[in-house]
Parts: sequence; C-alpha cells; structure tokens
Amino acid sequence: MRIRQLLTLLVVICCGLCTRLTASMGPDDRPLTDPKSVVSSSNSSARPAPIDNLYYTKSVFGAAWSPDGRQILFTSDIAGRFNLWKVSASGGWPIQLTESDDRQYNAAWSPDGKWIVYQQDRAGDELWDLYAVPSDGGEIINLTNTPAIREENPHWSHDGSTIAFAYKPKDGSQYDIALLNWSTRKVRLLTHEQQPGYAWNVVAWSGDDKTIYAGRVNPPFTDADVYRIDVATGKMENLTAHQGTIRYLGSSLSPDDKTLLLSSDAKGGYMNVALLDVATRNLTWVTDLKWEAFAGNFSPDGKRYTYIVNEDGVIDAYLIDRSTNHGDKVELPHGLNAFSGNPNEFAPQSDRVIVSHEASNQPGDLWVYNLKSRHADQLTFSAIASLRATPLPASQIVHYKSFDGKIITALLWMPFNLKRDGSNPALVLPHGGPTGQMVDYWNTDVAALTSRVWVMGINQILTAEDAEQAAKSGSSPSLLEDKALGSVRSPKKS
Repeated sequence: MRIRQLLTLLVVICCGLCTRLTASMGPDDRPLTDPKSVVSSSNSSARPAPIDNLYYTKSVFGAAWSPDGRQILFTSDIAGRFNLWKVSASGGWPIQLTESDDRQYNAAWSPDGKWIVYQQDRAGDELWDLYAVPSDGGEIINLTNTPAIREENPHWSHDGSTIAFAYKPKDGSQYDIALLNWSTRKVRLLTHEQQPGYAWNVVAWSGDDKTIYAGRVNPPFTDADVYRIDVATGKMENLTAHQGTIRYLGSSLSPDDKTLLLSSDAKGGYMNVALLDVATRNLTWVTDLKWEAFAGNFSPDGKRYTYIVNEDGVIDAYLIDRSTNHGDKVELPHGLNAFSGNPNEFAPQSDRVIVSHEASNQPGDLWVYNLKSRHADQLTFSAIASLRATPLPASQIVHYKSFDGKIITALLWMPFNLKRDGSNPALVLPHGGPTGQMVDYWNTDVAALTSRVWVMGINQILTAEDAEQAAKSGSSPSLLEDKALGSVRSPKKS
C-alpha cells in the first residue's frame, strides 16, 4: 500500500476510540479494522495540553527492592539529573539518595541492606565505574576508579562478599564478566572472551555462590547461549549448545537451582519463553506465540515467575503459577506494562511485584502490584499536575491490508469531541522499518497535537513497496515521511 493510500485510510478512520483487541496468537490472525467502528468519544473536560508542561515530565526507571521489602530504590531526573532516589514501598515522598551531574544507573541493594552499588560515568563518556553509597545516605565510594574500563550492571552474591559485573576496556570490543571482592576491592576476570564483539552478561548466582549462570551473545545479536561457570576456576559448560543461529537468553534461576527461565527464538524463529532443566538440559516451552515474549524472574519462594508479551506495539505483563504454568495478565491501563526490579521484580516476601507503566498519554511510572488482592498502586508520579488534569486520548490499534495482502498494524490517536464530517486534520507518520517497531511510548508530540484535535496515525513498519520506492528514488524513509506530512496538512473532505 502506498503512503497516499495509507493517508486516505486513516483520514476515513478519523473519528474515535476503539477498544483493545483480545489477545491473539500472532500477527496472522489480526482482524481488519472497520473504519465505521472507530468513533470520537465525548469529553467535556478536553482541552489543549500545555506545551511547556508536556516537556517538563520526568523519567523514572531502574527499580530495586530493599532486602526487607519496605523501600524501593529507583533512578530519576526529578532534580534535573539521573540520580538515585528511594521511597517507601507503600508510597510517600521520595528521598534523594545521591546528587551528581553524572548519570547513575542499575542500582542494586546489598543483601544485608547496608549498601547500594550502582554505575556512574563521567560527563556522558559511558566509561562507567562502580560506586557504593550507604543505603541511609552518606559518603560515596568509587569502587573501581578505572577511567579506561567500562564496569556496569552489578550483581551481588547472596552472601554479599562478591559483586559480578560486565567489564569492557575502552579500546576493546568484547564484554567479559569480572568479580569484585567487597572486602578488598580487588577485581579479577571470570571470563576471557577472544572473539571480537562478543559479550557476556550475568544471569544469576547459584544459591551457594559457587556458580554463576551467564549469557554469551554474538555481535549481531542473532546467536546466544547460556553457560554455567565455576566461580573458583572459571571452568564453564554450555547449557544450550545448538546448531545454526538461535538465541537462548537466560533471565532467572529458580531458588532450588534446578531450573533456568529463558527466552529463545528456537521455536519457529519467534521469541518465546521456556524453562530449562539444568541437569537434563530439557526445554519446556511456556509460550507458543508469533509475538515477542520475554522471560522475567522467579519469585523468591519459587512459586511464580513472570514474562511479558509485545503484541502489536502494546506490552502486557504476566504472572505465572509455576505448578500449572498458567498465566494471568497484570491488569494495568492500556500501554507498555513491564516488570521492573534489580535483581528481581518480586518483593523479598514474594507478595508484590514492581511494574512500570507507560503509554502515549501517560509518562512512565512505577506501580506496586499486590498478588493477593490483584490490585496495583501507583508509586511514582512523573507528570506535572496540569497534565494529570488534562484528558489525553489513548492510542488504539488498527489493522489494514497492504498492497501485497499483508496485515499492517498502526497506532491511531483520536481526539475527543470530533464530528464525522471529514473536516478534521490528520497527521500520518510512516515508521522507517523493517527491523524497528513503533510502540505505545509516552509521546509529547502526539499529546500536543491530539489535544488540539489533530488525528494522528503511525504505522509500525514501512511496507515493502514503500521501501522499494525509496530505494529506486534514492530517498530515505525520513524523506518519505516528510512527503507524507506535507500531503496531509491540508485535509480533503472524505
């Protein structure tokens, strides 16, 4: 389908709000959207969102439970820089834990609750050092202090004696796993990667801290395996050896050390979730989807685990009963709902999880979901008050057929209080594809325009014909987008 045809379709659709489709097994069974099913909702409170306030929203991410489950740590630019903050798990005013002009990410609480370790760079150079700060605040210690080496993603051992982390020299292309002795501050390499561009990452420590489960991935991120590594000797064994190009991405180890939770595209080339028996190497598939499904973590009591599914640009989070492998979706508003927690989204008591919710009409925030009551409470509030009081239309998923019969997904935003008379302006943004995807991120441009009665549509991929046209004309996808934008600024009567 050519861009002008796409514009015509979305202008015809330009009038309303449709409900979220029920979950499907994959892209092939998506029903086509009837334009007449799309209507503009009435809202007497609708008004233009203040432009300045749209761009004043803050970011919140990188949550971590305290060992007693009473506090939650996170990274935010509330004060203008990405520093560390903490807040009561039941809600309240957050406390700033660190202050720096440099970025501070991937914070992890020590098992005894006394320290927090995180990564920080210098003036955006991405040559991260590992730092430690007392969990109640105090003097900050640079644990590694190596200007020519990246040290990132710290993982504490269960006894708190060692920190495993990713290690990459400034002039190198490989990531290794290194170990820092908490008492002596000495660092030693656990892996010694020889292949250019390959990267190791820590998946989990074993319960006795004698073994690290780790991932190794190739530079194009098309092939990956999970390994078991002896901490004392560095001896390793591949738990997912295979032929061909397949990704096995480990994410969590069960508390009894018997099962690995992982994501893999071994099942028909689509990323799905599976359980790996460590002893037998047998794989049990949990999902069988043609959407992207990614594994999360086991709960500390071993009774549950998590995963997320990216379906049509909207992400849903699922809690799974391990005894049945049956999953329930975490009920949160429409948008991108994913688990957050380092090293685990589950509270130490296994009774709550941290979920990040974001949508095109709602900046990202952290929520705490109670497993018993099945109720989520918002923990952080990143939007300024005027935006919370301004109704913004949610995205909706629409489907149409391209020239070659493929079903294409688009995100559509319909302003409130429109008349179905063909007079409403519309803006279409073709996505540049084919490997990328437009999802329901917080979108200041969409919020600004839809609150000013502009219909907006973004297709999630650029169709094959459009890509071919761009190649023949020498145009880039961005130029095609510019042409599309220019063609809808003066809408025609439909």
